[in-house]
Amino acid sequence: MKRIAIEEAFVTPEISEEWKKVLGSKNVDPGFREMGKTIHGDNPSTKMVHARLIDLGAGRIAHMDATGIAMQVLSLTAPRVQVFDAITGTALARQANDRLAEAVQSYPTRFAGLAAIAPQHPESAAESLGAPIYLHPREPAPGMVQPYLDYGLYFAGWGFAAEAGLHAMRLIMCGVFDRFPKLKIILGHMGEGIPFWLQRIDNRYLLQVRIGAVNKMPRLPSEYFKDNFVITTSGVTHH
Repeated sequence: MKRIAIEEAFVTPEISEEWKKVLGSKNVDPGFREMGKTIHGDNPSTKMVHARLIDLGAGRIAHMDATGIAMQVLSLTAPRVQVFDAITGTALARQANDRLAEAVQSYPTRFAGLAAIAPQHPESAAESLGAPIYLHPREPAPGMVQPYLDYGLYFAGWGFAAEAGLHAMRLIMCGVFDRFPKLKIILGHMGEGIPFWLQRIDNRYLLQVRIGAVNKMPRLPSEYFKDNFVITTSGVTHH
């Protein structure tokens, strides 16, 4: 069996250095501030992770060989370029995409890649490209993160899924798929739990329509999800 690992993280040295600048500012997001302790933590474990994230060459290939991975699908690690202003984020995303393309060209049978965009600059992306968008989570936004900070709940064990799931539901409810019906969104981690809630989501949505709490959409939330979303099993390894 050919084992392909999806959602395999990497980062560029340039983005890492820009993260340090943001983390040193006064207005850093609370969730990103906590993540910074692990991203740039001064201990052997965090340094090892950082070294592996930057490596897009022989070291990563050797680790893949040792763990039986035939191919990795590479993408920028959280929080990617979302913590920057639009101009900086767009420039760093393009630079990271160039680095990723070089790595794929160097190891075409071992690496594939997901290009990054700066979502704070939507004008630089277009539905006409026909490319799906992989919506990878990060820590919850400042407006919702406070209850997640205790006990490390802001991180991948819970907060990441809550943030990405909410983002996906807002895309559905705001009507974006009526405006861009060909748009495809990929959700990892078994769809951040949404597939298991579709019946209840539809049921409660219809109740809210009846009582006038939300506007009626052309289709049910579950229909948009089934038509415009693809899920992966990344990070869900229980058998």
